[in-house]
Amino acid sequence: MCPNHNASLRGVRRQSPVLNQRENTYRIPVHFIRIKSPNTNDMNTLFRILFFSLFVGLITPLSAQGEYYGVNALGGQFGIGGIFKFDEDGTDATLVYSFETDFPGTSPEEVTLVEYNGILYGTTVFGGAFDAGVLYSYDLSNQTYSIIHDFDPDVSGQFPEGALAVTASGQVYGFTSTGSASALGGIIYEYDTNTATFTILTNLGSTALFNGISTLIIGSDGNLYGTSSGGGDFNNGAIYQFDLTTNTLTVLHSLDDGNDEGDDPESPLLEVGSGLFYGVADNGGANNDGVFFSYDLNTDTYTNLVNFQASSNGEFPRGTLLYASNQKIYGTTEEGGSDDVGTIYEFDPVTGILTSLHSFDEDNGEEPVSGLIEVGTGLLYGVTQRGGDFNDGIVYEYNLNTNTF
Repeated sequence: MCPNHNASLRGVRRQSPVLNQRENTYRIPVHFIRIKSPNTNDMNTLFRILFFSLFVGLITPLSAQGEYYGVNALGGQFGIGGIFKFDEDGTDATLVYSFETDFPGTSPEEVTLVEYNGILYGTTVFGGAFDAGVLYSYDLSNQTYSIIHDFDPDVSGQFPEGALAVTASGQVYGFTSTGSASALGGIIYEYDTNTATFTILTNLGSTALFNGISTLIIGSDGNLYGTSSGGGDFNNGAIYQFDLTTNTLTVLHSLDDGNDEGDDPESPLLEVGSGLFYGVADNGGANNDGVFFSYDLNTDTYTNLVNFQASSNGEFPRGTLLYASNQKIYGTTEEGGSDDVGTIYEFDPVTGILTSLHSFDEDNGEEPVSGLIEVGTGLLYGVTQRGGDFNDGIVYEYNLNTNTF
């Protein structure tokens, strides 16, 4: 089914930007949220668009160039989005490519750029030869945009969603949300940058993950891992593994919210150590406000570690989890906290205690569903999808060393 651009927060909640750290080298200054596009006719006020909740891409730091790249689905020369960059100090915002047809990825899933050997890779949800989305590349050396693959509803699925994953040897992995009659649940695919080969790895229509999968991650064993927001034995979602050696997809655990295991785990997993994964379920649990969980691949054990509670530590946990330099895990909730517009929380794997660090408010950002990155030691950065001067979101810093926002 085509993504619903008007989905409510309580239905399919809208996805915000996620800051995706490639190297812990460059700091993202908070002041760049005040910067406007240097060419408002071309960029359509870039940074307001950048943090607008429905139509936004992710930021990819490239440490070698000292630049940040991202995509947005509004603005640009044709008003339907583009690829942009800015310097590490938040200045020199530049539109490097304008999409010419349809949206360069949009809600409900996140869209990002990944980089391999100086080339950016991304997807669009729509457009292309069949108006079903494309896999594209952007060469940083010669500023060339190329369509790698036109998704075909009758052959290779349609509406590619979620962030791509790339291996150290240049294989790019992703998925589509729907497919053809033989792949109603979409596909998992591989693009090999070395051979320029696009391969369908599996059809999801015949699996227990029919209701959609989340962003893929590459595990320490070289396999793909993720979650499905629906499906599984209880239709509350599942944790899955895709073995890249055998091209076998396995449901590792089906969430059972009848036992308070949570519901709708659509955010990416985080692997800490070898085979120990942490994740969040947006809903469900004892308070129906979401769950923070772990899954140990070595023992095949799923554990509900924390039941979120709106007034104390937030509700509806969303976004990428961060394993910080202090060996604790950090994340955000979309709602809850003292003003009911989201929180930053910390989980200590040693004690098993989850602590709310900060509650957002209208003036200082609302709905921080992006997750966090760490820059340096103890400086966390993230974005909100609402609040701030223009009610289009902010970039914020939380200092773990001083516990200040």
